[in-house]
This record gives sequence, structure tokens and C-alpha cells, in this order.
Amino acid sequence: RRLGIVAATVPVKFHAIRNLQCPTDSSATYCDCTNMSLIEQDSSAPTDYLSQQNAQDEIDNLNLAYNSQGLVFTLSSYDVACSPSWYASGCDYSSNGKEYEMKNTLAVTPEHFLNAYYPDCSAQELFGFATFPPGVSGQSSDPNDWSQGVVNGWNTPKGGDICGNTAPCDGDTMVHEVGHYFGLYHTFQGGCSGDGD
Repeated sequence: RRLGIVAATVPVKFHAIRNLQCPTDSSATYCDCTNMSLIEQDSSAPTDYLSQQNAQDEIDNLNLAYNSQGLVFTLSSYDVACSPSWYASGCDYSSNGKEYEMKNTLAVTPEHFLNAYYPDCSAQELFGFATFPPGVSGQSSDPNDWSQGVVNGWNTPKGGDICGNTAPCDGDTMVHEVGHYFGLYHTFQGGCSGDGD
């Protein structure tokens, strides 16, 4: 916040992707398992997915990084989608990947919400990625284009284990990717002598 003024409030919708087949329909691509009771869950199923506490940690890190610029982030919603295919390939934006299917199904009014998706990104050797804003760098000019948003590995929030053996993650992946979501390039993009470097 500059002089205590909030320039924008950014509500974030978190979509945790769980590596669990839908218990009610084994042929379904996905199901909403946000409120699935412990009794309904397969006790042998892995618990490797973004928790609601992790989602709140992401919000806290975003506010720590961006509040001085007048941006305030809020946790608008947290949902869990059970889908082994999205879990394994939701971070894959190739023609064979499931990123588009996942986003097209789960996105909620991208014009008004930052949609953040958390599958497993380790198979693609990524921490995460983001789309640029509408009309920037080849993106659709439609402010409600469902492909907008951020995709991060479920284990990239603070305390996650994807960052290496020496220390747990510090939660900066979401901060970095949100910069791209707002239109920031890498400083090395286009070479190291261009404007903004």
C-alpha cells in the first residue's frame, strides 16, 4: 500500500487437484471432492495436494510481496478436484497435456478472479507458469478468457519439498508467477539490455 491506499483487491480462487479417482464414478474425468468426508476417501490415497492452509500461506506471501504496491490479495475460495489425469498432466501445456481441459472446466469468471491451479508439476520439471494479461504477448483480448491464471505445483507453497534438499520452499513461486499474470516479463527476456532490465 502506498500511503495506505489500496489500488486493487485481487480475490483468488484456489483449485487444488487431487490424485484420486472420483469415488462415485470411476469413469468421470473429475469430480468436486472439496467436502468429501474422511469415510468416503480411500485411506490408501496419497494426500499430496494443496491444503487450505497452504492456500492461505500463498495469500499471506502475496500480500507480503505486493502490499507495498497497493495490491491486496484475498482467498475467495478453495476447492478440490479429484482427477488423476489433471493431477499428472495439468501442468502440461503441450497439445497432449491437460492444462486446457482443467482450466476450461474449473475457471471461475477470470475477469474478476485470479484462478490458481495446483496439480503435480514434477513430470514437466516445472515449479509453475502463468498467462500474461489479456492482449499481452499473444494472449486473447477477452478479459474472461478461461485460459488465464496461474498453474503451480502443489508442493511449491511455503514448506513444500520441490525446491531441493537443502531447504523447503519459501513460497516465492506464486509471487513470481503472479508477476507474469500482471504482465511482468523476466528481466532477461529479449536479451539483457532492453528497456526495464
